[in-house]
Amino acid sequence: MPCTRLNRHSLGPGGVLVGVPEVTERRTSTEVKYLPSLNPEGNVTGSDVVLLNRWSVRNYQVRRGDIVSVLSPKNPQQKIIKRVIALEGDFIKTLGYKNRYLRVPDGHFWIEGDHHGHSLDSNSFGPVSLGLVHGRASHIIWPPNRWQRIEPSLPPERKPLLNWHGDTTEEED
Repeated sequence: MPCTRLNRHSLGPGGVLVGVPEVTERRTSTEVKYLPSLNPEGNVTGSDVVLLNRWSVRNYQVRRGDIVSVLSPKNPQQKIIKRVIALEGDFIKTLGYKNRYLRVPDGHFWIEGDHHGHSLDSNSFGPVSLGLVHGRASHIIWPPNRWQRIEPSLPPERKPLLNWHGDTTEEED
């Protein structure tokens, strides 16, 4: 919704105080999504409702461990929510993909569901183009006993093996 603010300048021509309205449009870039429980331990006890921040991925910047919404590579009419496991240049060990080891190509990332073996994810369709990113899950807002901010995290066994540039994949603070 537009927000109007009056900027005051010093005396204008002829000694008159000039006020110039400044109009700024504020847009909300959040969305609420319903998804199976974010629970890597595998015991699904219900569903979570999460807040998706679309603004945070506007430059296609995702981090390992982020929970993201992407347009499904199998069905572009559907959005799926998965965890980012690896970024472009990372070498990973896949879980049932046609190649046991894979280097994630430039402009792509690797996503997986928290319930391995029961998830349609990169192990089914391969690396995902960064252009398909729709938003980042920032908070669990339902059920109330799970209200929390969602921080990026990776199960230790799913960390990439190596980055293309020979760097380790440990995140720096």
